Order: sequence, then C-alpha cells, then structure tokens
Amino acid sequence: MKRASIFKRDIPVGSRKPTASPGIAQEVQGGVGDVFAVKDGDLFAWTYRGDPHYRLRPAGTGPAVLSEVLARRFPSRLLAARYEVVDLVGRSEELENLRDWAWKPAGTAVRVVYGMGGQGKTRLVARFAHDLSQVGWAVVEAHNRLAPLLGGATTAVDTAQSLDGAGLLIIVDYADRWPTPDLLAILDAHIGLPGPVRVLLVGRGLQGWWKSVEGALLDAGIDEVDEFRLSPLSDGLDREGLDVQRAFRSAVAAFSPYLGLTESSLVSVPDYAPTPGSGDALTLYMAALVVADATARGSEPPLNPAALSTYLLDREREGWWQLANSGKITSSPQQIGHVSVVAALTQALPYSAGIQAVQVAGIATSAPEADQLLLDHKITYPTTRPEMVLEALTPDRLAEDYIALTVPGAGPESDFSDPWTISALSHLLTPTQAWRDGSPALPIYIRPAVTGLVEAASRWPHLLTQIIRPLLNRNPGLVLVGGGATVARLATLAGTDANLLKLIDGQLPPRANLEFDEAAVVVAERRIALASNANTSTAEHATLLATVAYRYHNAGRRREALAPAQEAVDIYRVLADPESGNPAVYLPHLAGSLN
Repeated sequence: MKRASIFKRDIPVGSRKPTASPGIAQEVQGGVGDVFAVKDGDLFAWTYRGDPHYRLRPAGTGPAVLSEVLARRFPSRLLAARYEVVDLVGRSEELENLRDWAWKPAGTAVRVVYGMGGQGKTRLVARFAHDLSQVGWAVVEAHNRLAPLLGGATTAVDTAQSLDGAGLLIIVDYADRWPTPDLLAILDAHIGLPGPVRVLLVGRGLQGWWKSVEGALLDAGIDEVDEFRLSPLSDGLDREGLDVQRAFRSAVAAFSPYLGLTESSLVSVPDYAPTPGSGDALTLYMAALVVADATARGSEPPLNPAALSTYLLDREREGWWQLANSGKITSSPQQIGHVSVVAALTQALPYSAGIQAVQVAGIATSAPEADQLLLDHKITYPTTRPEMVLEALTPDRLAEDYIALTVPGAGPESDFSDPWTISALSHLLTPTQAWRDGSPALPIYIRPAVTGLVEAASRWPHLLTQIIRPLLNRNPGLVLVGGGATVARLATLAGTDANLLKLIDGQLPPRANLEFDEAAVVVAERRIALASNANTSTAEHATLLATVAYRYHNAGRRREALAPAQEAVDIYRVLADPESGNPAVYLPHLAGSLN
C-alpha cells in the first residue's frame, strides 16, 4: 500500500511493508509514507525497514534510581530530571491544561511546549506522560535520525508496548533541534490512526523553526495546532499558595538524604535563592543543592548565583580525584576533565563514534588508549544506555557552563580555563575531506555540538569570539549543520554583528527551503535592524529590504513581504531614475524587486 504525503512541501515518500509483530516498534525510513496500524483487539503494530527518519520508543514509566554514593560524589546528579528527586510544584495549572488538551475530541492535535532552559519542561512533560499512561494511553518518545541514540543503526526498535485504545501520545523533546522534515514525518505517519493522537513538541523557543512546521500542519488540514509557553515558576507557586522560599526548603529537604544532611531545616535560605518572576526553576534548585551540599560538608556556600555552576563543577573535579586516588580509574583527573569536555559537546555516542571523538580531540593517540579513556569516563559517568559512551554532565546548563568555563576568556574567576579546549573544539568541528560539504560521512556528533555551542554562547559571549566565529571564518558552511533554529539563535546573539550576519546569509539556501526559511527571515530582519543603526548606503538598504521581502515570501509570509518589497521598489525607482540616478546599475534591481 502506498499513499502520498499529506504535506505539500518537500517531504520524500517511500513504500512500506508491515510486519505482524504486536506492540510499538516503529521506525520510519527513506521518507514519509504509509503507516501500518494492525489492529488486533487493543494492539497496534508499526514496523518498518531501512534507514530511519526517527524512532519511537516507549517512554519511561517512572524515575530512575540514584545511589547515595554516586550522589555524594557527584551531587549535580540530583538535578537530573530522570531521577525526579524534587517533587514537581507550581505546575498544577499547566498539567490541567495539558490534560484538557489530550482529551479534546480532535483526532490529531499538535502542541509545542516551550520556555527557556531550566524552566522544568522535561519534568512537566514527564509527569503529564505518566498521568496519561495511568489511564490507558500509549506514550512514546521520538528520537531523530541525527541523534546519537540511533548511531546509523537500521535494526528495529527493541521494545514494545500494547495500546488499549485510549490514545497515543508522542513526545518530541528538543524539537527545536530536529530537522524540520523529520518532525513532519512523524505527523505524516500518524494522522488518521484510530483513536486520539497527540504530538507534544518540547523546545526552548519557537524562532527559526516553528512557523514552518505550523504552516505545513495547517496546510495539511490539521486544525488543532497550538503553542503553550511556560509561565514563570513563581506564578505557579502563587497559584498553589506557595512561595519561592518554601519551594527552596522543600528542595533542600529532598536533597538532604542523599547528601547525609540530617537537619535540613537548619539550612538558611541565601538572599539570591528566591527569584520571583524569573521562571527559572533550575537556578532555584541549583541554589538549594549547593547550599545543602555545602552545609553537609561543613563549608560555606557561594555568595552569589553566578558561582553555582562553578561550585558544582568543583565537586565534579573532586569526584575525579577520588576515583583516581582509589584506583577505580586509571586515567588522570585531567584526562577525565578533557573527556568530559568532549562529552558535554557531543552528548552520548555509540562506542565507535566515541573512539573517533576522543582521538580527533587529541586526548588519545590510539584506539586502545581511547578505549581506556572511555571506560574510565563511563565508570565516572554511567550512560543511560549500556551500548553508549560519553555521558554528558547534567543538567544541560551545567554541561554548557563547563564548556564555557574551560575556554579561556570566561573571566578571572574561572580556574577551569584550559587552552587545550580551543584546540580540541577546533579539531572536533573542523571538517575533514571525508565530511566536507555535508557528505554522508558527517560525524553524528556535529549537529548537537554546534547547537550546544551556540546555546551556551547566549550566556557566555566569549564562546562567540573564541570558538564559533573562528570556526565559521574557516568553514562558513558549518553554520547550517545545527539547523534552522540554531541559525536563528546565532543571528540574534548580542555579539553577532553585521559581518557575521552577512557570512551566515551567504550560506543560507537561495530558494525556498523548509529547514531554513524561517531562519533566513530572522537573519534578514536582524540585518535590517543593525543597518538602521549604521552608516548604510541607500542602495545597501534597498538590497536588505528586497532580501527580507524575498525571505518572507519563501517562508509563506506574503503579507509581511509587501511592506519591505514596496519600500525597496520606491528606493530603486529613485536610484534608477534616468535624470538623477544610475539606471544602468539599478534598473535590474528595480525589475527584480517589482517581480
């Protein structure tokens, strides 16, 4: 059986052959196409063969177990969402809203939940998923084809889950980091299935990707498409009759048993812990963890929130020394620190890719040496899947801060500064001939590495000048590797100037492109904004106006294209005037703008 994609844009279509295996075991390969939903009582089977666009796996059913030994050695583990150490508070209204959305009569509905890093999106969605699973929904997580989890494998998903007919919830975390066609592949594969289908996209922001996805969904006739922005945590606490200080003390109480702190009520709340209106749950919990750990150890906690990551990273480093001194690892603490930089950049990788990464970074000179480093790092940071290596620091912010603090220029207070990092990142992200120009040999860690660097640069400006800009000067095409949302994020960084924007613009596809149309709009808008504050010539201004109009048009935002297009035409009419202008130069521009 074959059917065409429901989407009008460039989504490839391929054929499918169903298997008779019960449960959920879905991979979509080679393109979008038929879904085979074999209904046998309450069971559905979705299985494909080939190179997957994405993989669906049953979502976790509860928190992972964290040992007290590991928590005391590396207290930052207590912040990992998968352990759910701190109760979810301040989000009852959001949970109710999500439940109402799930039980709407619509057959297929898509929602994007977004908010800055550290707001608690992962915990909120995990709780929502758990609640639905308890009332009969099948809940699955999507992993994209570029994620290290896939690693190029073509074998079927190794887990299964039965459906009892209540509905299907598909969770797509880090949706803003997915290739847009792959997001649409998930939708294309599940529209029209029996029963309610809910697709929940989770990301930090909407810029550079969401309008393309939303437009394609609406064009395809999916009316239930909406956005859901998380409100500040303090708003939710107020609604529940709580306050930030009480939430802080609750977090300290949750952390205390793991840290050996018996009198958590004696912990004093630092002045910087309550952050009304910030919406940043992670900073609150980091502060609670740092204060609890310092109290348990009989030391003084940091006096300002900027030092929270430094404190926790110092504790990581202490843990490396403990493992080395006890003989549990043979690698030196410095080597573990270097491997941890690579892990923070690449995220978890299959073994062969991990061997490659530590050698390219210059930590190991041979495969056996790389193998020992990976083994010791895995003892230090056990991976969530046994076949993977290079588990990154968690939460994401701590990993990003670690990269930034090791790059010289973070500030005089950083004793993590290591010139080695500049060389290592340069080698990891400099294309060899094998993967130059985006060939199939592109290492699987490149996309998360570029995305993570740009995200970290939003809080650590020296990463733009020390790492990102030199990399792009040597290889401008690298800017596209992170996808549209990353391009948009880079374009809006405070340190991104007109020259860098011009470089980025020169790499973007000249014609309509699903992945980059919205990012191209952001770049063009940013160039206009910077030009208005600079000594831009009239002709240059007209060119920028024409460009932004063209980018709006490509993105399907034709009404927004009208004003800049008209302004560009008006300027070119003057510049091409036979009496006062230069028609030989500007008539072609005028003709292009009119067209």
